[in-house]
Amino acid sequence: MITKFFSFLFLFISLSSFSQSEKTAGYLSREDNETWLANFEKLASKDLKLEAIKQKTLSDSEYVKPRPGMCLSGLNNKQRAALRKSNNTKPKPTAACKILFALHTENTYPIDLQKSPQYLTLVKMLKAENITSVHVLKGISASALYGSRASCGVVIMTSEDDRITEALQKLNNQKTTKS
Repeated sequence: MITKFFSFLFLFISLSSFSQSEKTAGYLSREDNETWLANFEKLASKDLKLEAIKQKTLSDSEYVKPRPGMCLSGLNNKQRAALRKSNNTKPKPTAACKILFALHTENTYPIDLQKSPQYLTLVKMLKAENITSVHVLKGISASALYGSRASCGVVIMTSEDDRITEALQKLNNQKTTKS
């Protein structure tokens, strides 16, 4: 009986350790993104690159960068409860590192569907006829231009298309009127 109990206990512990490793396997790491960027740079056409950007942007929207601890000082109990509730509804998978995707028209706009889900319509507009060029920045040059949020690299898409500019203006006006 004792042998069966310890066998069951060993099996239970083994399964729980396997499940923990599976949970962390999906997290984005710097190495994952370096590999993605290396493969991205090998793509031959702008169409393929833009399709890869669309897929990566959508998949990355499931992940959030690790957040620092919540600061509750200066909040009353009701505000603290609301902040905790809001924080608990956010996605749990984290990314140690995310590639920054930016669209440059007259200004540069970071495309992060986690922070700005309304940009999904803009992501759908990423087509070769709307985008003039696609450039990758890595390392110090990326961080120098975009700060710590670009620590895993930046993919800059440049557009001179009026439809993109109009869509950005419309989306940003919606964003400011909602706030």
